[in-house]
Amino acid sequence: MSELKPGGGKPLGGSLLEQVKIMRYAPIKVNKDFQMPKIPVQERRSSREYYCTCCGKSYGTQDRNFYKASNSILWRGNNGYLPVCKECAETIYAALVDFYSGNEEHALRHWCATFDYPYDIEASSMTAGYIPSTRSRLSLYPSKLNTKQVMMRGRNFLDTVKYESGEASRINTMNDIVSRASEAEEGTFEVTREMTKNWGFGLKPEDYEWLQEQEKDWRSRVECKSKAQEELIRMICLAQLNVQKAQQGNGKVADAMKAFQDLLGACNLQPRQNPTDDFADQETFGTLIKMYENERPVGEADEEWKDVDGIAKYIDTWFLGHLCNLVHVTNDNEAAYREELEKYTVKPPTYEADEDAVDMSLLDRYSSKRDDNEGGEGGDEE
Repeated sequence: MSELKPGGGKPLGGSLLEQVKIMRYAPIKVNKDFQMPKIPVQERRSSREYYCTCCGKSYGTQDRNFYKASNSILWRGNNGYLPVCKECAETIYAALVDFYSGNEEHALRHWCATFDYPYDIEASSMTAGYIPSTRSRLSLYPSKLNTKQVMMRGRNFLDTVKYESGEASRINTMNDIVSRASEAEEGTFEVTREMTKNWGFGLKPEDYEWLQEQEKDWRSRVECKSKAQEELIRMICLAQLNVQKAQQGNGKVADAMKAFQDLLGACNLQPRQNPTDDFADQETFGTLIKMYENERPVGEADEEWKDVDGIAKYIDTWFLGHLCNLVHVTNDNEAAYREELEKYTVKPPTYEADEDAVDMSLLDRYSSKRDDNEGGEGGDEE
C-alpha cells in the first residue's frame, strides 16, 4: 500500500484517511508555471454517435466511455453521463494535480466541482491505496461513491458544500480550539484541550457539551473510583451519541444499540444486573450532604426560627464565654457571660446598723459577745 506525498514531498504518516485529511486541509499552493494542456479536437462523423465535448471524439456507446453522474441535474439530457469522455476527464484531473502542485485532494475536489460530482474524503481515501498501473485513481473514485455511508452525505457537489458547511464546526485540530475561543461570544460553550483529550477530535461543539453533561450525570449516579471505570463511562457516553446520530441519520441503529448494551453489561449497569439499584445506597452520607449543599443548599433561617431552643446562646455563654474568661481572652460574648453569671452569683450578707453606728461584720459581733460572756463569769467568782 502506497503513501501519499503532498506536492512530491516526504510521505505522510498515519492511516490513509488521516493522510487524505492532512492533504485536503493543507494550504492551497498554485503552480504559477502551469499551462492547460491542449486536447486535439476531432470532427464529428455521425449524428448517431456520442461525441466528447472536449476532444470531439465520437463513441458508439456512452457506457464504458463516459463517467456517469446520474444525480446531477446538469447531465440529465445526456442520459446522466458526463459530456467529456473518460480519457479527457482523466487528462483534466492530471492537469489539476499539476496545477495544485501535486496535491491530489485539491485537484479531485476541483474536478468534482467542475462536473457536479460529490467530493467525499472517505471515498477518496479508498482510492489512495495500491492502484494498478493500468488504472488511474480517478477511475476508481466513482465506484466508491456508491457505498451507503457516502451516499448519505451527498450525491452531487451541492450536497458536498452543504455537508462541509456542517463539518466546518467540528474540532479537528488544536488550532480550531484556539480560533474558536477567540471568536466565542460571552456565555457560549467553549471546547477546551482537556475535552479533546477525553473525547478526541472530529466532533462539533454541541457534541462536546452533550458528552460533558452525560459524563457528569453518569458519575453522579454510579461508582467511579478507577481509571478503567472512567474510560468505560466515557465509552458509554460516546455510544449514546452514536445511537442518537444513527437514529437521526438513518444509520445502523441496531449495531449502535448493541454496542451500547454491551458497554452497560461490561460495567454491570444493566437493569437486570442492578434490580435494587439506588443512588443513596452507592454514596456515603458525607457525599450526599455535599451534593445537597451544592445543588440545593439550606437557606438562611428567619429571625423567629433562629436558635429557638437557645442552644447557640447556651454554648456561646457558658462554654465559649467561660473558656475565654479562664484564659483571660476578651470575646464578643463576655457581656452576656457576665450578665448570666451575675444571676447565679452568691454574695455574703451584710449588717445594716444606724447611720452613726460602726458597721461590724458578723464575726466581729460574735467575738465581742463571746468576750462579754467570759468577763461576766469571772466577776461572779470573785
